[in-house]
Amino acid sequence: MVYSRRTLKDLRELAQAMLPSNKHLHDLSWGELCKICIDVRDHNDKLYESFPSLPPFIRLIDELFLNLMPIRSFEYFRNGELKRGYDVILNYFDKFSGQIGSKYIQHSTGYITRWDGSHVEKLLVLSGFEYAALPGYEERQGDCLQFARFIPEAIRRVKHVVVATHPSLVRLFEQAGFNTVSHNEMDGPLAIADRYITSTLLPVVLWAEYGTEVAAYLRCDEPITLPHDKLNIGICWAGDPQNASDDPRSAKVEDVEPFSNIDMNFWSLMFGERPENVPAWIKSAPIAIRDFADTAKIVSALDLVISIDTSIVHLAGSLGVPCWIALPEKSCWRWQNHESRSNLYPKARLFRQHTHEDWHHVFTRIAANLSIITFQTFPDSTTPEAH
Repeated sequence: MVYSRRTLKDLRELAQAMLPSNKHLHDLSWGELCKICIDVRDHNDKLYESFPSLPPFIRLIDELFLNLMPIRSFEYFRNGELKRGYDVILNYFDKFSGQIGSKYIQHSTGYITRWDGSHVEKLLVLSGFEYAALPGYEERQGDCLQFARFIPEAIRRVKHVVVATHPSLVRLFEQAGFNTVSHNEMDGPLAIADRYITSTLLPVVLWAEYGTEVAAYLRCDEPITLPHDKLNIGICWAGDPQNASDDPRSAKVEDVEPFSNIDMNFWSLMFGERPENVPAWIKSAPIAIRDFADTAKIVSALDLVISIDTSIVHLAGSLGVPCWIALPEKSCWRWQNHESRSNLYPKARLFRQHTHEDWHHVFTRIAANLSIITFQTFPDSTTPEAH
């Protein structure tokens, strides 16, 4: 889940205006900046009289103050307080009942209401959307993949379920047996649906345990064949540069150099536009990549995925492929506070930065763990040291 780059920039400028003596605001995440601004607002109702030249920021912070609850839920999730986090989310969505959830819910026939888990015949699951009350705040593909684990249970409870998601995920979701349409094709399902639910709210409605490790819940029908002479490792060192959260989570191609002396087949899982020159020891994808269904063909054939915190991680986890995740010093709430274990994917292991922006030591530690793996010990030896 991300905020737009413009809004993140506005937040930084607002925080700097509120706290001109703070020299570290540029390094803070959207959530941290939001909490700082709201804390200042909480303790000074007349604060805005000092900022007559900042009306857009004033409106922004009023919106953020109104929508503080979901931010608090993320902190509960990070600390493992799942029930409290769910309660906060429910209160938040109840507050905007009939209006919030997605810009796509607005339809010429009027609003449909959110599903509460009761009996319905036709349900529309929105996987990936923008909040109407939080402009620029959206679920991206990684979020959709993560919360897709709850869709099979919704299908078991409701006779007709349609999933509306990003176009790049449609084919992959269809392979999992979901009746899926893209966002720009959802007018028909929306017009006849009895209720809607966002995928992030499915665990709340189904009372499913968000943090419980779940085995593979997506599948690839046609994995490719890779050489079997060595272990095949997929690597991804940077995410989408259009993502406002990309800078702190992404490394550089030079940071994965410690892998170059390990006798394994390394395959690039970097797709899209990136300016870096990829070294020869990293092999390019053997097939053209159109969407996540194509990416799944490669990931399903790998012995291990090594990636920064991006959608590739959630794709590997949803397919049941072992994955080692390189996390920044201040990682996303979904990875909680465990040193090396993930509550989301049983075959995922976490490698955290100990120093801000120091990716070299993270990938050096990963390489040290990787170098001791053999065909005979894999995958039992894929649990890294917790330091």
